[in-house]
Amino acid sequence: MASASAPELLKKAMNDALELGRAELALAKREAVEQARSLATSAILLLGALILLQAALTTLGVLLVLLLRAPGLGFVVVAAFLVIAGVLALFGLRQIEQKKLHVGERAKRDAHAIAEAVK
Repeated sequence: MASASAPELLKKAMNDALELGRAELALAKREAVEQARSLATSAILLLGALILLQAALTTLGVLLVLLLRAPGLGFVVVAAFLVIAGVLALFGLRQIEQKKLHVGERAKRDAHAIAEAVK
């Protein structure tokens, strides 16, 4: 079996590096799609919970005002609901922040590793 010449070996190495780069990009794309789906699912669940919570709190507020027959209490109930809504919104944003897509960082590291290996 004859050994390959230097230009043939270089061409093979370049083709292998390109193939590896394409495979890494495909993997990064799949990971990004999976993370985006996970993030979308979390956001949809959070939105559904907030909608149901808003309906429940509105009903509770109306019931409190009607039972206590104190019109001024309506403002207190609204203020309390606004505080609760703010806390929930912050919690939801923190959850979303924790699930940020990190695929770009991994793709950069992999591309750098491939470039170093080819050198």
